[in-house]
Amino acid sequence: MTATPIRILLDTNVLIAAESDEAPRHPQGAAAAELLSLAARLGHTVCLAASVRDDLARHANEAHRQRRNWQLQRYHVLESIAVPAGFREKAGYPPTVGPNGLVDMTLLLALERSAVQWLVTEDQPLHGHARQLDLADRTFTIADALDVLRRQIEAPLLIPAVQEIKGFQLDVDDPIFDDFDAAYKVREWVRTKVAPQHRPCLVIGEPGQLDSLVILNQEEEQPWSLPQPALKICTFKVAEAARGVKRGELLLWAIFQYARRNSYESIFVEVFAHELALIAMLESFGFTDLCVATSRQAERVYGKRLHLSTEELDPLAHNIAYGPGALRPERLFLVPIVPHWHASLFPVADEQLSLMPGLTDHGNAIRKAYLCHSPSRQLQPGDVLLFFRTHRDQQVRAVGIVEQTLVSADPARILEFTGRRTVYTPTEVDGMCRGGKVLAIRFRLDRVLDTPLSMDELIHRAVMRRSPQSIMRVQDPGATQWLQDLLAG
Repeated sequence: MTATPIRILLDTNVLIAAESDEAPRHPQGAAAAELLSLAARLGHTVCLAASVRDDLARHANEAHRQRRNWQLQRYHVLESIAVPAGFREKAGYPPTVGPNGLVDMTLLLALERSAVQWLVTEDQPLHGHARQLDLADRTFTIADALDVLRRQIEAPLLIPAVQEIKGFQLDVDDPIFDDFDAAYKVREWVRTKVAPQHRPCLVIGEPGQLDSLVILNQEEEQPWSLPQPALKICTFKVAEAARGVKRGELLLWAIFQYARRNSYESIFVEVFAHELALIAMLESFGFTDLCVATSRQAERVYGKRLHLSTEELDPLAHNIAYGPGALRPERLFLVPIVPHWHASLFPVADEQLSLMPGLTDHGNAIRKAYLCHSPSRQLQPGDVLLFFRTHRDQQVRAVGIVEQTLVSADPARILEFTGRRTVYTPTEVDGMCRGGKVLAIRFRLDRVLDTPLSMDELIHRAVMRRSPQSIMRVQDPGATQWLQDLLAG
């Protein structure tokens, strides 16, 4: 049992998947059952909203109602919540909301008021309303929730690193191509276009059994008014069995690195309007709807510039719009971090990764959380974080940017705040909180420096006088200017 159990709220669709006993089995049945099993093993409380219980009763016949009532006895049911005036608009709902919308709003209210720490739902529009309320980090799909719960029991799952290959190296019989609509004739396209043109591909997994696939292409005559050269993401696919382990962010990180390494000015992708999860991820990393139509119905084009345009943005907005790899550094802070946590948060930046060629872990997500006991209360959104690895090979390789901070000695609040970003288990969080107030930092990884900043150079440049013991702001004007010139872009 974990030291700090949390409360997990299930949407109707997750409950139905978990409790379905009809044949054929619900496609999410096994995953939902594992979710309940892991939650029980970890001591977490699985909850239902009263509105969900009533929703089930409303859609069932008498026999189903009796079976459901028996099944619901194993869950903690929250008391009813009245939806206050103004919440509908705040959450982005239309003026007229049906019964399902009212149920969804009560789930979001329970989450916003911290009656629960997590909400698990397969409803992508509900995820959109959660983003509207700044609750996205606490709203999970079943796969997302399983990812975090598994890491609370086991060591971080190792997954193959992203590899760059050419189109002719793809196996067209790979099962990953089965996930595409047959109407698109993807295998034929790979044979006739991708392979002969040697298009660059980014893959995760073994040849013939890929977990994830990205196919790229330079578009020299695309009509989307983006600066040239422009990189098109032709295919962005994560196999169903591989979802929920930060693959999307890991693939995006690889795409951004590929684009910058090859001097692209912009990136774009064509996405169908119903692909809400992909659109949300793209928007969170600065892609915008270019408001143009393609030859296929209901398809939208999302684009992103990689270099500064004429608009003036605050440091965080600038990083989201043009980064990773783009900063407007104003305030800079050194963040001491011991090798263990450096390796967990930044495996891509840790030389020891070379001892395990081809492997990486969940730390390769772009959006992360870091916990420490620093007494510093200066950090603000947009501040640049220079993560200084202590003890051995003392240097700065990873650079991040602050999104938000929280100070608390309550493990539940820390777990709630870090949400899906954390690499810390509840037991680790509980142990830190017993040592006093914890500073939790939500941040984005901006870059890994090709040439690390050594302790000797940082001292020589007056960035610091000695190895820092706590988070400290770079104060020296000359050092600040040197770092700003080094990192600006």
